[in-house]
Amino acid sequence: MVDVLIFIALVFSGIVTGIASSMLGIGGGLIFIPVLTFLLPYLGVSQPELIHIVVATSLLAGSFSSAGAFVQHYKMNNVVFGKAIPLLTGSLISAFIIPRFVITIDAAVLKITIITILLLVAIKILFEKNGEAVLKKKLNDKFLFPFGLIVGGISALTGLGGGIIFVPILTFFFALDIKKAIGTATLVVAITMISSTVAYGLLNSGVENIEGLIGFIHVYAGLSLGAGALLGNFTGAGFFKKHSSKTIKKIFAVFIIIIVLKTFI
Repeated sequence: MVDVLIFIALVFSGIVTGIASSMLGIGGGLIFIPVLTFLLPYLGVSQPELIHIVVATSLLAGSFSSAGAFVQHYKMNNVVFGKAIPLLTGSLISAFIIPRFVITIDAAVLKITIITILLLVAIKILFEKNGEAVLKKKLNDKFLFPFGLIVGGISALTGLGGGIIFVPILTFFFALDIKKAIGTATLVVAITMISSTVAYGLLNSGVENIEGLIGFIHVYAGLSLGAGALLGNFTGAGFFKKHSSKTIKKIFAVFIIIIVLKTFI
């Protein structure tokens, strides 16, 4: 009975995340990580493996969430492929390589890293003037590839899809409208998370007594979250069509701040 309730909670969390994913361009890790950290122990996952399994499982769930969001944004013509391709190429490379190093990092250090990154992004967005800050002269597109390398590594390290960083990068450094930035980020995030998911699945966790575990990925939990996220994608896309870029950006900033506070708590 407990397991059934856990999976119901996972699906519901996935639905909420799918809505946020379509609206904000995130992969879902901001919600998935706290949810999995709380619920996975009830499915037999304990320390010291917990944080690494949380990160890997978050990436599997986020693959569904971001892919579903990409399909919705593609239909709305919000994906700028010229920006997305170099960004995702860099992200794809580092997202596949970094997991081999993440599993050697102490769990406490990994937790602190995740919280620090969330806080820095929240502060940056909070203090933007009128929420519309951009460089006076936007960067050349040749810088997209190195940005992808950096954020792809962060994604694999923390279990965050990268959309929380890609969206500010595209708006601030490359002067994309917030809706185009979010739509473009969904494609980059989807490829990034799929790459890292495969990498974590191929690694040997050394844990043999947890049902549904492949590598460091808890497949049952990841699929439950992912299925819910796909359902939520359609609701989020409908909201996105009806509201202005300014409204979306305000929601994006408030959303990050709430999640940062929740993570600290």
